[in-house]
Order: sequence, then structure tokens, then C-alpha cells
Amino acid sequence: MHRRTFLKSIAGLSFVSAFPACHLALSGNTRRYQWQASPSLPNAMQEMYPALFENHICVAGALEVARDGVGTMGPLSASSHMHVFDPRSAQWTSGPELPSARHHLGLAATGSNLFGVGGFAADASNAWQIKADCFVLDSLSGDWLSHTPLPQAQGESVYAAYENKVHVIGGRAIKNGKLQDTSSHWVLDGDRWYQAAPLKLARNSAASCVVNGQIYVAGGRLDGAEPKNQSLFECYNPKTDSWETLPPMPIPSAGLACAAYNDDLFVFGGEYYRYDMDDNNEPKLVSKTYGELWLYSLKTQQWQRLNDHGTPSPRHGHGAVFVDGKLYVLGGSTDIWGKATTAKMFELPLT
Repeated sequence: MHRRTFLKSIAGLSFVSAFPACHLALSGNTRRYQWQASPSLPNAMQEMYPALFENHICVAGALEVARDGVGTMGPLSASSHMHVFDPRSAQWTSGPELPSARHHLGLAATGSNLFGVGGFAADASNAWQIKADCFVLDSLSGDWLSHTPLPQAQGESVYAAYENKVHVIGGRAIKNGKLQDTSSHWVLDGDRWYQAAPLKLARNSAASCVVNGQIYVAGGRLDGAEPKNQSLFECYNPKTDSWETLPPMPIPSAGLACAAYNDDLFVFGGEYYRYDMDDNNEPKLVSKTYGELWLYSLKTQQWQRLNDHGTPSPRHGHGAVFVDGKLYVLGGSTDIWGKATTAKMFELPLT
């Protein structure tokens, strides 16, 4: 499937043993870092937007593999489950259930609250029922409550929290009765949504992160009969409500993940697909899942390819969170669509 979300830090990789190792120059000191297996998610899932809330990694509203293998989207179904990982005990527990099952639900934490925004409901008749709902959680021991909905239903967006405001940027929305790419940029301030400067190019399945008070958006996909990945890289300044176009990614990608460590931004994973005609003049899916890891220096404004495999395996639709000195990469799919959805999680200690 398509899409996403965020992560935190890495550089110059060389492979050793079962997992790739990294040689990174952090704080002026070059050290060798090693990926490690971490406790797997309770279920295989993809198309997630995890967030760090109360120092726990939170996942909710993803596409999960159905227990009986029969879901609303092949083996996958929208989920109402919330999964919570405590980095200190290295254990997963169940969080409060969402009011309704969703996939591609965007999570963003402002500090005092965790928000779940937009995304899609799914059933046998329509797996892409786009939603404007906004849910809010004020404690991991509490319950999800309904909050002010988005002014328009929006999904496959990117999500960012900055100065206690939640940004929902791009993705897809209903236009002329069908799902189409949107450039809309909504900001939640308390109980009120307002419009901010839109993306320069409407697209879905991009990745975003916040660095030094700026929101960076990388890649994405143009929807349509011929899906087209994008290499566009933009930066939004909340103070001036304006976008700046930065040097493009070296390769177009969608369903990728990105995050920042100090003044460097790291982008990895993603997918590509198109439809060709086979010998019988029938459409044939041609696809690839990426494992490249790219570094963008905010100081030099240059991209650098670090290695072909920035994670233990190529993947898309995964999530990533940096907490307590470790980068966690979780879930996603190692192949196109739902063929190889995984519960595996890996960690990369950086401190």
C-alpha cells in the first residue's frame, strides 16, 4: 500500500552479522552502531503513524493482519487497537481502544494530549472511507474522546506537532465525488482548526518531521491511473506561514519515513509501483520496496546516500520513533501491498 512517518538518526552504513551496522559521527565522535532485534509488535501491521506520548511509543489505527487471515483488504483490516511500548521495560501493552476502527490514522502528540486524526474506515463494500474525525487522549490510562473534526475529511497526510498545535498536511480528500490528492494544510489550535499555507504540490504518502521549529516534508506520490512518486522536498515555517523548496531527494519515493537528529535529517524506506501490460495485454504490477538511507544536512543543504539498506530490511508503511537514545523502526511491509506485512521491530542505540 502507500505511505510514510518519522524517525531519528543514522549515517554511513556497513553490514556485519544478521543486522546492518552503522559508523556514525555524532557530536564529533565516530562510533560503530549495531541494529538489534527489539520486541515485536503484538500483531503484524502497516500504514501507521506512531507518536511518542508519555515517553511511550504509541501505535493506533493501522492496517493489521486479520487473525484468521481474511480481512477487508486481502489479509488486512482497519483496527481499533492501540499498542503501547514502554522502552524502559521493553514490553508492549494494550492501550485504550479507538472509538472506531481506522487505517492510516495520523497520530500527533502535543505533550499534554495525543491526537488521532483523519484516516479511513473500511468494510467489505468500501475499504477507503475517508474520515474527518479527530480523537483525543489525555492519558494512557484514560479513554479516547471525540474532538473537533477536521473541516474536510483527509487521509494519507503527514502530521506534525509544534508549539501545542497539530498540523495535517496534504494527502487525499474528496473532490468532485472521488478521492484526489490535496494540498490542504490544517492546523488544530485548541478546539479550532484553521487553514495554513498549502503544499506547493498536492500529493499523498509523503513523510515529515519537525526540526528547529520547521516542518519538513519529503517525497510522496501523485495519485491516479499512473501513480507517480515525487522527489520534492519542502520546508514550512510556522512563524511566516510560508513554504521553501529545498534540493530534491535523489530518488522519488512514497510510503517512506523521516526524522531528524541534531541538524541532519534522515530519510529511508518507501515504495514504488506502476502498471505495465503483460503479453496478454493485461495490467501487470511492477513494484519495488526501498531500503535506501539518505542523509540531508541542514547546514550544507546537500543529500548523501549512506547505504542501500538503512534498516534491517527494505520496507514501506512502517513507523519510526526516537526515544531514550534509541531509534526504533517498527512494522510496515517488506513487499508491495499487504504481501509481507511484519510485526518486527528493530532498535539502533545511538547514545
